[in-house]
Amino acid sequence: MARVASRTSATASQSVTEFQDKVYALLLQIPKGRVTTYGAIARALHTSPRAVGNALRNNPFAPEVPCHRCVGSTGFITGFDGESIDKKSFKRSNDGLVQGAAHQSRPRGPKISPAQPAGTKLSLKIQILHDEGVLIDNKGMVMNRKKVLWDGPWDVNAPKYSN
Repeated sequence: MARVASRTSATASQSVTEFQDKVYALLLQIPKGRVTTYGAIARALHTSPRAVGNALRNNPFAPEVPCHRCVGSTGFITGFDGESIDKKSFKRSNDGLVQGAAHQSRPRGPKISPAQPAGTKLSLKIQILHDEGVLIDNKGMVMNRKKVLWDGPWDVNAPKYSN
């Protein structure tokens, strides 16, 4: 059974499944200045990293529910708001903008935001993480992984985010 998102925004009419709610509740447990992986959340919920990624891609509560704190198992920055950059072509310009072969997944429901230049959304994710103390190198990898990578303990019975 789906719930309606409680946040007032352009996406608040999106429905949130029980599974998405569980993923969002775990994201809220990641401290500022730390990141986790799709796989870590998947292990806590006994599901696949891809299912976690799909829940994050459709997160109507960002940035309050910090999907930006989730990275790939290798420490690669992966996607943000449905945008991903091919790891082999990923690079950052001197002004910090992400460049490379971009892919935009199609979110469910109507597209709200206009098309932006490739790398715009990932540049925003990197800036948000930087502001929280997580640094990303020019190849899209989390720096100081051992220090910033967080893998629980997870409270899988935490209250759900949407009510």
